[in-house]
Amino acid sequence: VLLGIFIAGLILGFRDTAADVAGASAKAVLFGKSSLKPARDWVQSGFDTLNAKNTKAYNILQESGVSDREAWKFVNDLRKVSDDNKEDKISSADLKRKFIQESNIPAEAKAKIYDLMLAGEKETNLMSEAPEKDKAELAKVFMEMKDWADSEDEGKTAEKRNALAGSKISGETKAKVYYDMFAGDAEKKFIEDHSGIEESGELINTMIRMKNAKKTETTSESEEKRKAIAESDLSGETKLDLYRELVAGDSDKELVDDLKKEGVDGDEAMNFIIDMKKAEALSGDEKTNAKIRALERSGFQGNTKYDVYKDKYASESEAKLMNRMSGKDRNKITDTLIKFKKAENLSKEESKDEKIRVIIDSGLSETAMIELYLAKMVSGDDAKETARNNIAEAKSAGISFTDYLKFKSKVDKASGTNKKTMIVSWIAASGGSPYQKDIMYLLAGYKESTLDDTPWHGGKLKAPKLPSPGKVKAPQRKTGILPLPKK
Repeated sequence: VLLGIFIAGLILGFRDTAADVAGASAKAVLFGKSSLKPARDWVQSGFDTLNAKNTKAYNILQESGVSDREAWKFVNDLRKVSDDNKEDKISSADLKRKFIQESNIPAEAKAKIYDLMLAGEKETNLMSEAPEKDKAELAKVFMEMKDWADSEDEGKTAEKRNALAGSKISGETKAKVYYDMFAGDAEKKFIEDHSGIEESGELINTMIRMKNAKKTETTSESEEKRKAIAESDLSGETKLDLYRELVAGDSDKELVDDLKKEGVDGDEAMNFIIDMKKAEALSGDEKTNAKIRALERSGFQGNTKYDVYKDKYASESEAKLMNRMSGKDRNKITDTLIKFKKAENLSKEESKDEKIRVIIDSGLSETAMIELYLAKMVSGDDAKETARNNIAEAKSAGISFTDYLKFKSKVDKASGTNKKTMIVSWIAASGGSPYQKDIMYLLAGYKESTLDDTPWHGGKLKAPKLPSPGKVKAPQRKTGILPLPKK
């Protein structure tokens, strides 16, 4: 009897519990092997034998620790799956895949059986190259992808990519799968150039989000792609590279190259690019203001700010002006021009006053201030020539450009029947020498023949009491120079 039990165990081979084996062995000895359920199942199946793949699947399950009885049941049930389901038009392969997915066998066994029975050549190659730790998860991803492939959902291709993005496989394996199954030529080159980086998994997740990007009611497809890059956990340098190679146009590629050359932080650069692109979608003053805000928020300093403004903001005349700046003037001109652009949002009169204030407070050298004034506040070649001569004449009398500018601003705004009286009173109170006052009087547009009528020459044109500060402001400061003799 003991010999019979031992032989039955060897013949049947099922690795059940000791009690099960003993019971089954006794039954086999008393009534024959065909009295056991596995044997009856085999008889009822027409004495069918397992083919090579089924046998291998059975062995995979055994090696994974599945009991012989459960392994046999799994393989036998899997064999019965067919494409008889005419109503739903589900193929045999789909039914088998669903069966594997929904089974309770170990994940490693699922992966091996899927690879054995259902995987395509590309999937098999990828699974063979994947490290052991990734194989089970990778098979799960492939099966989810095939679930979406059978879907009628319009976004099924995006969902296939999302299955990869949401997986737990390593970055290196994820990159290989995306490269082989989804990437276009530009993406493949980018992956090749960035192979082996620690953030390869995040890189592929970002590329998938970019690939899935679509136009919305409020944003363009390109904007969604830029947003995907900016919101990723990639390093700033990789973000810039990704934007340059897969999104940017030629002009933006030059901008990225310049920012990288300047050593600008990648995150700061990307945030600036996003703000700039949003601004460029606007028009008129709204566009100008948004572009200015983008540059102010960027945190760029020095040469970087100078270069970006000149390349992306400056008019032709501004660019020429910036090229003439050197030393400290080069460092200050950008902020000054930005303030000028902001002043353009004010009313005409307020804008002019603000621009004069900006010039005076700019910290630029006098030569640079004059160049700025002529470039931005005087129109036409003849007018520029006249202004330049007037400035030179004032300077020859020892009148600084800022004092000339303040005085000219007052003259330009003066009006009414008391205009000349007001101007003469300002000149008389200026604190300059008689010669300087003469020059200011002439620069205000009055004839040299009337100079003797002025109060500083004892003429009949007496300086009246100055108007109240609320109406007309007297000059804020004196020239601070020694009196020059009258010519």
